[in-house]
Amino acid sequence: MYRFVFDNGIIIPIKRQGERWYAIFSVERQASLSSLDVNHAVGIDVGIHKYAVLSNGKEFENPTFLRKKEKQLKKAQRKLSKMKRGSSNYRKQVVRLRRLHEKVSNQRRDFLHKLSYHITQTYSVVCAENLNIRRMVRNRKLSKLISDAGWGMFR
Repeated sequence: MYRFVFDNGIIIPIKRQGERWYAIFSVERQASLSSLDVNHAVGIDVGIHKYAVLSNGKEFENPTFLRKKEKQLKKAQRKLSKMKRGSSNYRKQVVRLRRLHEKVSNQRRDFLHKLSYHITQTYSVVCAENLNIRRMVRNRKLSKLISDAGWGMFR
């Protein structure tokens, strides 16, 4: 990670993720508490079958991006395991596999951004349950589903 520091104290970190570079900007704003409308408050319950259920009854489906790409990922991983480590074809296959994982990650991130934007634009007060995700992932039957849901990124 690289950091550019400007004279006025602004720091802009630059990071590389996969084959892409990202500049991270953050802005501080004063929020006025008087503009909060308590009548438009909602609570969120996250789950495995339904991604989120709001306190007013609205439900959001869990897209399970990893499950949909699992067959392709297994095939790419199997192909990689049969290659000679360090060869040019091995390196190309590593890039293909990395792109598949990155695609799943990008799909999940896009879904979460759209969902969180929709919720914050619709409701003025949002309350979410505090889950111990690290402990829940220990359950070997549910760990893949919980990890695929990306609850930690949604909070």
